[in-house]
Amino acid sequence: MKGFTNQSRNTRSSRIARIGGLLLWTCVMLIGPRAFAEDAVVVSLPSGGVVVFAMQAQGESLKALSIESLIAMRRSFEDCGRLRPVEENQLTWALERARTAKPGDLIRKTAQVLNADAYCVIGLSQEIHTYIADLSIVPLKPEYETLRRTLRVKSRLPHNIPLKLAKAVTDAQSGIPVHAPVLRKTGEGSYVIGAGQWHGITPGRYRSPTHGEITITGTGRYESVARIGDPVEIAAEVEIRLFPDTEPLVHDLDRRISENTIRRYEIGNTLLRGDDAGKRYIEGMCIINPGGSVCAPIYGSFLATQYLGFNTPSPDMTGMWLGGAALFTQLMLPEFMTGFRGNFFPWNRDSDKPRSVQYMQTFLWASLPFTFSTVYLDQLAVAFPKTETLPPFFDNRDTMASLMSLFVPGGGHFYKGRRLPGWGFYFTEMAIASYATLELGNPARARYAFSLLAAVKLADIALAYLSRSSYRIYNMEVDRDDVRPSLSLQGRMFDREPVYDLALQLPF
Repeated sequence: MKGFTNQSRNTRSSRIARIGGLLLWTCVMLIGPRAFAEDAVVVSLPSGGVVVFAMQAQGESLKALSIESLIAMRRSFEDCGRLRPVEENQLTWALERARTAKPGDLIRKTAQVLNADAYCVIGLSQEIHTYIADLSIVPLKPEYETLRRTLRVKSRLPHNIPLKLAKAVTDAQSGIPVHAPVLRKTGEGSYVIGAGQWHGITPGRYRSPTHGEITITGTGRYESVARIGDPVEIAAEVEIRLFPDTEPLVHDLDRRISENTIRRYEIGNTLLRGDDAGKRYIEGMCIINPGGSVCAPIYGSFLATQYLGFNTPSPDMTGMWLGGAALFTQLMLPEFMTGFRGNFFPWNRDSDKPRSVQYMQTFLWASLPFTFSTVYLDQLAVAFPKTETLPPFFDNRDTMASLMSLFVPGGGHFYKGRRLPGWGFYFTEMAIASYATLELGNPARARYAFSLLAAVKLADIALAYLSRSSYRIYNMEVDRDDVRPSLSLQGRMFDREPVYDLALQLPF
């Protein structure tokens, strides 16, 4: 086993070394082409081919990243089975014959010498802590025109750049059918076409927009025997309506990008290194926060965030004011309803406090832990983005969010950093539940209220599961372009008066 592992590592190292040499050779060609006689020989690639070029990168880290990006993109083309990547020896051969081209035409000329159907150019750069990759896909034949695109991907994690480029290339090939040249005739109506198992073709019947129904009777790796009803000329092209299954490929790339991001930014790998972040998160919510809130209501929820390693000097005032308003309402609403004549404590009933009001007061006092938990989660929803960290259990964020909303009104939305819907569901559920307990003496109204509460709670849980997180540091990695609008509500003190800022942001 040890020998096999060493052999695998040596093979991978050798492969990277070869591609690295090829990359440097390509860069030399792009910078300083010299005059050589052009050879008229043309290489015919099997049913389509693509050439991947990397522009010269500054620095050893970017050069290594260029090599990894080349490998990832070549693997993407191989997995999709539509355009076969050009091998290193073919590319080297073509570069020598394209040296007479002008510097700006060298890449295109090299691809034409190879008779390729398309070529890709990637350029890598770095701005402070962000890696940037520019990708251009240029088709050389009209049947691959849907491939044409120019895009840019960014990441703070170098390991995500090759994955993002591979994802972009995979997406570009999702709607490309098989284009197979007719190589030779083997009998009446029987031909050998230049597409086979590598392209995903198996024996059976296929539709062609130009040749009707085509029956594949035998397949090889790059060739197949096909029965075509209408006569076809040699070298003509046959289109087969068979598309690559890119969905599982993209899903796997998304998973790997997400895993890299969570591994880097989750709080257990940043602020709480060496500690069990999940255990601390649960202890903070179930033990530290309730205890601190009893000693210092509302403000204790902010202090409890320090148990997770946050050292924010001051709390977010929006959450403080909303939590304070909720706490004041829970304690004083029954008093307002009785004209301040009823007993303040829910377990004491007198003639000025109707039984319905006592039911509601009992619920409001019993739900105080929900308010403390909501304020605590709201403060965390502010602290995580500020420190560019992610909550624990983020690899199962959808399930975790739904569980949080099950136990805390709006809790799952706070967990995903979505404060506005979190507070919206909290106040809505608390208002409906308070009305339901107030009408316990009226069964018809109580049933209506509890049914409405159940519907809102289900919506809370479902939307918490389905919604995306609002953590920009995560979205930057998993999204190709972060151009979605975001709504934020922030509070601050100005001249000893609370000021609220409501902002709609649209990156461009």
